[in-house]
Amino acid sequence: MRFLMLMLLLFAGASIWQTLHRTPAFNPQLIADTVIGDGRILEGTAMYDPGAYAFQRGYGFLIADSLISPDPQESDQAASIARAADRARLAVEALELAVSLDPGNAHAWASLAWAHARLGNDLEAMEALHVSWEIAPHNMALADTRLNLVGVLTDPEIGFAEPTEAERVSMARDMEVLSLFDRPALSKHMETSPHLAALTKDAALK
Repeated sequence: MRFLMLMLLLFAGASIWQTLHRTPAFNPQLIADTVIGDGRILEGTAMYDPGAYAFQRGYGFLIADSLISPDPQESDQAASIARAADRARLAVEALELAVSLDPGNAHAWASLAWAHARLGNDLEAMEALHVSWEIAPHNMALADTRLNLVGVLTDPEIGFAEPTEAERVSMARDMEVLSLFDRPALSKHMETSPHLAALTKDAALK
C-alpha cells in the first residue's frame, strides 16, 4: 500500500513538474518579449497556456502600430513605418506559433491573416482567413474583423485578384451574421468597402 502511494505521489509530482516546465509563468526561458518589452501580456491567465500566450503576444504586436512611438522623446508622434513592419513580422512569428499550438483558435488565425496583410503577404493572409472561416463561420466578432480585412484585400481600386467562389460564400456568411446581430457594423463595411455587396450578391450560402 505504501509502495502504491509512493508511486502515485511520484507520478503526480512528475506531472506537475512537466506542466510547470511548459508554462511561461513558471519557466522564464519560455517568456518572450512583448510589445512593451518585458514579457508581460494583457491576460495573466494566458501565462499558463503556451498557445494563448503566443496569441496574446502576437495580437499585441499586431495592434501596436496604432500606438504612439516607443521613443519617449516622440510621444506625440505615431510609430514609424519601419517600426510597424517590424511589429508585423513579430506578430506573424508569434501568431504562427499560436496556431501551431492551438490550431482551433479562429481568432488567432484571423489575427495571423491581418499580420500577413500588413506585410503585403496577401496569399498567406487569405489562406489564414480560410482557416478562420472554416473553424468559426458564424462568429459575430470575427465576422466584423474578417470583413474589415477582406474588404481591403479585394478592393478593385487597389488591383487585388477577385475572390474565389468559396471566399465569396464565406464573405456573404459574415455579412449575414452581421445583418442579424450587428447591423451598424455591417453598414460601416458597406460604406467603407461598397464592392463587397457586388462580390457577394450571387454567392449561395451553404
